[in-house]
Amino acid sequence: MTRTQPPLPDIDRDLDANWPAPGYRSGQQRIYKEAASVLFGDTDHDIIVIDAPTGVGKSVINTALCNLANSSFYTTPQKSLRDQLVNDSLLNGYVNTLRARKDYICDYASSPGDPVNCAECHVNNTDIEKCSDHSGCQYWNAKERAIESKIAGLTFAYLRIDGFIPVVNPNSDDQEQISFGDRELLIVDEAHSIEQQYSSMFAGFKLTPELSTNLEELGIGESLRSAIPDSLFHAEDPSHDLELAPLEDHIVSNDLIDDLFGAKEDAIAELQNHRKRYARLVKGAIRRKQNLETGLSEAELQAQISEGMADFIENLKLPESIDMRMVDAKDYPSQPLSELRNEIEKEIQIMGELRDFVSNIEVGFSDEYDPEENPWFVDVNTGPLTATEYKFNPANVGDLLKQQIWNRADKVVLSSATIPSHGATDRKEGILKWVDRIGLDPESTHVITEDSPFPVENRRVRIDYIGNMSSGGFDANIDEISRTINELSTLHPSEKGLVHVSSYKQASHLGETIDDLSDVDVSVTVHKKEQDAESALATWQGGQSDSATYTGTQILITPSMKEGVDLAGDKCRWQVATKVPYPNLADPRVRYLQENRGWSWYHSEATTELVQAAGRGVRSAEDNCEFYVLDEAFKNVWHLAPSWYCDAVTSESRPD
Repeated sequence: MTRTQPPLPDIDRDLDANWPAPGYRSGQQRIYKEAASVLFGDTDHDIIVIDAPTGVGKSVINTALCNLANSSFYTTPQKSLRDQLVNDSLLNGYVNTLRARKDYICDYASSPGDPVNCAECHVNNTDIEKCSDHSGCQYWNAKERAIESKIAGLTFAYLRIDGFIPVVNPNSDDQEQISFGDRELLIVDEAHSIEQQYSSMFAGFKLTPELSTNLEELGIGESLRSAIPDSLFHAEDPSHDLELAPLEDHIVSNDLIDDLFGAKEDAIAELQNHRKRYARLVKGAIRRKQNLETGLSEAELQAQISEGMADFIENLKLPESIDMRMVDAKDYPSQPLSELRNEIEKEIQIMGELRDFVSNIEVGFSDEYDPEENPWFVDVNTGPLTATEYKFNPANVGDLLKQQIWNRADKVVLSSATIPSHGATDRKEGILKWVDRIGLDPESTHVITEDSPFPVENRRVRIDYIGNMSSGGFDANIDEISRTINELSTLHPSEKGLVHVSSYKQASHLGETIDDLSDVDVSVTVHKKEQDAESALATWQGGQSDSATYTGTQILITPSMKEGVDLAGDKCRWQVATKVPYPNLADPRVRYLQENRGWSWYHSEATTELVQAAGRGVRSAEDNCEFYVLDEAFKNVWHLAPSWYCDAVTSESRPD
């Protein structure tokens, strides 16, 4: 296909020298040069969207763009993709990736034969010591390396949390850096899922009675009251108790307690107690430091101790500043300075967490809050052995992303094989609508698209309809689904197959039925709810546990591997989509978005899942994997996919 575009601006960077691979795949050099020229040349665009299928090598392109920048974040909403980056021998020498604490073994806390990960380490779970004080803390060492690295690899969740941490430790005499700060470039790989991921995992928050009590103790209830519109409260009188009104007009919810945060009077009393404790700690620390360091005035010492705390207090919008005079001399603590410092740091940590919590509410429920424009949803979970839990999620996340993510870098690159584009006849136009929806400027955005470099015959999507699998159709057709999978296994002898379902319950039911009806040599692995993906994959790839030399067909049935897994070569040669993965309309957020964005959005979400799933088994031009679709609802969605996917769809239900 011939492409025409305006001449690209020249840039003063050596593109080939910053390319991390030994050569270029089909389409890579064009995408890389175009993206680099637009980002770092004299243009009005500082946002790039790379809309390119699996196999183009977007991770390599992204890493090369990071090499061109002075500093960068390489992020992804998915932990599994972060782990892929860690294990990529080609790229892990360029990207310094920070993983979760539990992924590191602590040399300081471990003993021979008794390894302890950094999440379980006693230093991480005490106020007496800090991880950064111990050279044996592998997590802190990895964080320092990532901070110092030109390219820092982070999950999206961590990037958001990092934004609430001061760059420099306010209690450190040596200007110890404890967070990343902002960078020139932000890469978001697999960006197609950013709205759902950010709403459910990051922008949303949970409220338990324990947190509610902490809010009252710190006096945050009053701050919260001022941040939520008056219409959410029972009383028109602002001085009324903090009792939330029914939220039917604001939040889609079946239930919500009336007195979520308790009485305002109690909150004020607890605030006074907290302020007194905080003042006592600071004053005590000043006294202790005076004993150790002579020659400094109390005012100078107080300034040193309190440096960095003022921003936390201001951001929490506490009604009054700390008044040292409210503390009697007899109340001064007598602990050593190091212990006082730890207690003060704990107070700062609590305030930081609460600042995060309050920030979410202030964004979602500001004075300009329009429930028609962007409602928040409440999911209430009550169990016989657990306290009532309230989870809050916004319908739209554009404003939150703008305030918490996009402001972390001067330039942004978003990449995926399935960039959302519903609501427009032209794919690029649809992508720009999505860009606007997630809080970025379409006028500053340059879209780059690419076709699949893989032969169509290596990635066929075969229609083999059994029936409609929605509204009980899966259970009604379970026997026919099982017989079809058994038949397909005979077409792929000794080859591994991946079967996609919509729930763990369906996986279990289908696994049992296949075993009952099977008259062929097949090993079935069922992905259980309590089992992580790595464990299920390892079982499947290993075949039957009692036979290391098993050569029959091996099937994995799972609801959670439509994306984020790399099954190159013989790891997977055929896949089955038993059901079109529509979003769950029982979810109030999904229902709201369907009603406001239309059925095209609803169908497009399912299409994205199917396109992602098909890409799990075809990872290079030489690779091949058949993809069978059994749900006749596929006819309503597949035409919404990128053209390179549609080209692979065929009514020939079986390979030649």
